[in-house]
Amino acid sequence: MKKLFVAAALAAAFAANVAMAEEVKEIKLKDGFIIHVNADSSVKMIDKDGKEVEVKDGDFDLEDGSTKITIKDGKHVVVAN
Repeated sequence: MKKLFVAAALAAAFAANVAMAEEVKEIKLKDGFIIHVNADSSVKMIDKDGKEVEVKDGDFDLEDGSTKITIKDGKHVVVAN
């Protein structure tokens, strides 16, 4: 019985981690940088070399140039056409 409980707990933890991983959205910018937006609206910026860099507030153009992304306080992301 104890083994079944442990197996169920591990399965639940794995499912939660998979769900969390799916909640990260990747946004490619025109300048080659990538923004990762988490479910809680926190933002990480990845440079062209794949290294995480400081997120600066401001407006950023999407890769296709059709939309601007605004980052405020390093956390909130606003998308506008």
